Amino acid sequence: MKNIIIFFLNLFFKIFKVEDNHIVFFSSRNRVDGNPREIYLYLKKNCNSKFNMKYMVYKGTEIDKLDSKDICYHRTLKSLYYISKAKYWIMSDSVNPVLKKKKSQIYIQTFHGHGPVKKMGLEIDEYRKEHTENKLKHIQDWDIYISMCEEEETQIKNSTGFDQKIFRLGIPSTDPIARSKKLSSDEIENLKKKYNIPLDKKIVLYAPTYREDLLGKENIKLNIESLCELQDYVFLVRLHPLLNSKTDKNIFKNSNFINCENVPDIVDLYPITDILISDYSASIYEFALTDKKIILYPYDYEKYSTYPGIVIDYQKIMPGPICYTEKELYNTLKNLDTSFTGYEKKLKKFNKKFNYLNDGQATKRFVENLNCGNFDIKE
Repeated sequence: MKNIIIFFLNLFFKIFKVEDNHIVFFSSRNRVDGNPREIYLYLKKNCNSKFNMKYMVYKGTEIDKLDSKDICYHRTLKSLYYISKAKYWIMSDSVNPVLKKKKSQIYIQTFHGHGPVKKMGLEIDEYRKEHTENKLKHIQDWDIYISMCEEEETQIKNSTGFDQKIFRLGIPSTDPIARSKKLSSDEIENLKKKYNIPLDKKIVLYAPTYREDLLGKENIKLNIESLCELQDYVFLVRLHPLLNSKTDKNIFKNSNFINCENVPDIVDLYPITDILISDYSASIYEFALTDKKIILYPYDYEKYSTYPGIVIDYQKIMPGPICYTEKELYNTLKNLDTSFTGYEKKLKKFNKKFNYLNDGQATKRFVENLNCGNFDIKE
């Protein structure tokens, strides 16, 4: 029955002509964030009269950054109408659309979580054995992929089988990070007050990556509880969006641990953060743009490097001290100055290699290519 309905929906919506100035955006994951949001906001400010834009959202998604007339609820007839007419689909996640893309439509995949660390998709041996076509099904509609560096392009090809156009422009969602470096001390103080964060302590953001084995679990224990003894610090805790709400809330009984699961975008926390603690997350690449301290805490490195696996020389490339145990992490924070000797140079090298296009102008370059019709060329 579902397939029959989809068949007739596609048949009906074929009658609508694709309009060159129509764009649909979709961030997925019940959020309005990432690259689609930055591109949308830039176009609203600079090219609003040129494009008819609709942002696809799920009901219940926070939509305060969107113009109310641009909101379309996902998988409604209204959304299908605009999807059928839009020349450009700009997305940050792979979505299985109800409607098949027409030949004249351009699907621009801006993705999320940029920066090579962990293996993905076809790079994982077990996963590749299940996909004999050497191309993932969900990428077959992609026409264009937006990247930030050569290493990322290599990984997206290897992990998905993508063989269409890649535009190396930098990542639009990093533009606010570049702009945040210019915030005044008063603006940063106001942000701390907004999140009820003490003004007289060092702010540490703990942002580990997604772990598949935790997905079905509740009350996830975090391997950072001993850090509560470090009273000069405040620890902001924000897990992967799929795990955020599953944290064991007992940890927040300690006054220097703050639950940030409801902060809409992790990027919003970077300006007030002094130190990032992460492991294999794309937040490492993002936070490196602030030129502030990063501590690597891959407490399960031996297991994780086996499955799903690591695609870079982790020990050599990562731009901060690596702690494999909670005790090492504790000592690194307790002896912060000596722990970071020599890492400023390593961070600069890291940014030069991977982040050279994440310069605050990535969205502008994207829109210039859009306006010039560079995305319209199909090979």
